[in-house]
Amino acid sequence: MKTKNVKKGESYKYAFERMPEAIEGGYFLEAITIAESIINDRLQSFVIGKDVKGRGSFGDMIKGILNHVPKMDEETLSLVKRLKPWKDLRNECIHGIAKSHPGQPTIDVDAFHGRAEEVAESGYLLAKEVTAWHKKSLRAGNKVF
Repeated sequence: MKTKNVKKGESYKYAFERMPEAIEGGYFLEAITIAESIINDRLQSFVIGKDVKGRGSFGDMIKGILNHVPKMDEETLSLVKRLKPWKDLRNECIHGIAKSHPGQPTIDVDAFHGRAEEVAESGYLLAKEVTAWHKKSLRAGNKVF
């Protein structure tokens, strides 16, 4: 029987293999969704380990970390601050494919496609960075799960 960490490792291996495949194949929303899943998982581990208030949504976790972690190193602060703009772009892409204000047109398909590609690529890199940061935190003995 595989331990939880082995199973998580297998999931992460698959996720990090699948994101570039999805980007290469033009499945940008898939890559964005996988990146979000990884980033959320690592943030959730951090906020639970640090007993941070604001454990709900992606945005809640970002706010919680920024507002409730008093001794944050520059690397962590910089990384967490870069998550919000990406989260906003992710929302724009996930909802922007078909959603618009009633009576208003949706974003141009070609413009949407280009934006989604950028967000997928930056999400892939950000997911790698967040995962590396999380591993570094564990090695340093910080309480994260």
